[in-house]
Amino acid sequence: MKDWKKCTAFLLALVICLGLAACGVGSSEGEREDYYTPGVIEDTDYDFTDDNPAEQLGYDSIEDMRTQEHEIISSDDNDNTVAEGYWYPDGDRSSSLYFMVQRDTIYWYEFDPEQGDIQAGEPDGIVLKLGNKRRLQSGQTFQYTTSRGLDMSYSKICFEGDTTEYFWRER
Repeated sequence: MKDWKKCTAFLLALVICLGLAACGVGSSEGEREDYYTPGVIEDTDYDFTDDNPAEQLGYDSIEDMRTQEHEIISSDDNDNTVAEGYWYPDGDRSSSLYFMVQRDTIYWYEFDPEQGDIQAGEPDGIVLKLGNKRRLQSGQTFQYTTSRGLDMSYSKICFEGDTTEYFWRER
């Protein structure tokens, strides 16, 4: 009788494991590879042979590339949820990662030494504004602090769970 119970328990455990494997539980295949978690800077395997990878693209520096390539974003929307433009971690325009806000949508970009700036992940829309807090479609939240007056250089964004401060630049 005991052998029968052990055999039944083993078969039941085997069926459960096979069922979970068929559903993809524990598998990364069903996950979207292009999803980017805001505020998390992933390590890249770029092996920079020189100190200035932007030179390979014909620019003096990454900052020079972005100054020349980025267009000035202007909006006729007077009730922007967040100031439109480019946001850099700690205000560093040479950072390998930054995001752009345009029409209440955040677009993340990452520097690739062979291609320049490439979009990282899917655009994420701002869906809720409550005081100085904002919520994105992905569920991520951040705090938006604005400067007083027309000087936006002190405006910043801090994502929940991340200590990095992103500062605004027009281009």
